Amino acid sequence: IMNARTLHHGSKQSRHNQARYGMNRPNPRPKVMVFVAALAISCLASSVLFSRVLLGTGFLALSNDSTGLARSSPQEFGSAIKRITPDDGNALGVGTSNNLKAGKKVPPPVAKNSRLHFVFFIGLEGTGHHLVVPLVNASNSFKQLQQSDIHPKHTNEMKRLLFHSKNRSTGLWSAPCVIPNNWEKPIPGIKYPTKPNVTHLEHSLIEVLQDMESKFKTWQDGLVEAEKNKEEASAFHPPTISMTTLTVNGAPDEPDNHGQASYPNFKGNCKPRAFPNLDAWYSICDRAKVRCSHVYIYRDPYEVVESTTIKRPYNFNVMDAIHLYTMMLGIIRSQLLDHGHRTLACVSLFESMTDRNLEQMKILGDVLDFGPVNKEDDDEDGPFLEYFHSIFRKPISASKSNATNTRTEMQIAKWGYGLYMESFKKLHHEVIELCFEQQGLYNDHGAAN
Repeated sequence: IMNARTLHHGSKQSRHNQARYGMNRPNPRPKVMVFVAALAISCLASSVLFSRVLLGTGFLALSNDSTGLARSSPQEFGSAIKRITPDDGNALGVGTSNNLKAGKKVPPPVAKNSRLHFVFFIGLEGTGHHLVVPLVNASNSFKQLQQSDIHPKHTNEMKRLLFHSKNRSTGLWSAPCVIPNNWEKPIPGIKYPTKPNVTHLEHSLIEVLQDMESKFKTWQDGLVEAEKNKEEASAFHPPTISMTTLTVNGAPDEPDNHGQASYPNFKGNCKPRAFPNLDAWYSICDRAKVRCSHVYIYRDPYEVVESTTIKRPYNFNVMDAIHLYTMMLGIIRSQLLDHGHRTLACVSLFESMTDRNLEQMKILGDVLDFGPVNKEDDDEDGPFLEYFHSIFRKPISASKSNATNTRTEMQIAKWGYGLYMESFKKLHHEVIELCFEQQGLYNDHGAAN
């Protein structure tokens, strides 16, 4: 009887649990499994159809490489969607995976009929920015800027908007040196507002670049019209309109409140932050639709330290200079990698005239427009090199002996700074080779725009 009651109670409890917890309800799993299976079949069919569309339009092409897929040619890619330019293809990722070491990427589109070519000299402090000034001053390009009234008014305005040693908030590149809340000891005679308006500086620079381009074009067109009025229309042959170089940081400064925009620029506590932001500059150039490029100038590291620290008090001490310039070279290398297609030349103004440096100097002469060189005479230097040799005097310490035996090198070894100096030298040579790798990119892309 006990067992029967127990069984009966158990069966009642079992029925109670089934009713309470839904254990006696129909199992929904078969329906869910059917729905999931149908969804999977639908997704598979869609993916197959999408793949066939891609293959048909040229987005993808079967290949025998390890990935199984390869991009089609840019031409096929463009015809599948729309007629695109190489620049658009680059933005979509076509052909940008190679040659990253030299920063090889297609430049953004610029105005094809630019009359001014804004050239910036990239280089460490002490590499020869001040030597560039007399070279620019004697060039044909600079004479045209004076005749068209671009210099000094507009060029000085551009420089002020880039770097200002007194009122630092008015310069795009000096803005990081504005001192907030007495973080650093203020320098007498320098204004320190609360914060700069970088957006305003950006828009002002775009406007200045566009104004210079427009004004110079009007001046050149006026010359053509004047020549046309002198002759009969039937016999008139318009003069060739060429692009004129405007050096961003090489033209004579009036007054000298802007420095030469070297890496770094000016003295003081903010010196490690006072360097050009090349990415910001080229972004402004592209938005203004003007052509902008750069020339890299370099010098033996021992000569840089001697010139800026031993002969002149540009740094606190030699160790400070070595460490700072190594850091600046790292910044230059990073910026060159991002803008390799804009590299015009890699020049040492203090190096002996090896074949490679001689070739680069001649390119610099062409950029500044010093006049043609007689190509039939291989020994002829041309007007640029003739003028350069007439004004250049090699520093005594570097002219008496090789750079590896200079007084500065022996002093650095004696002071025990050799390990840091080796890092400086290593990066110095790496940046030079990077520059030469990039130089051909301008011929491939920059000159075509």
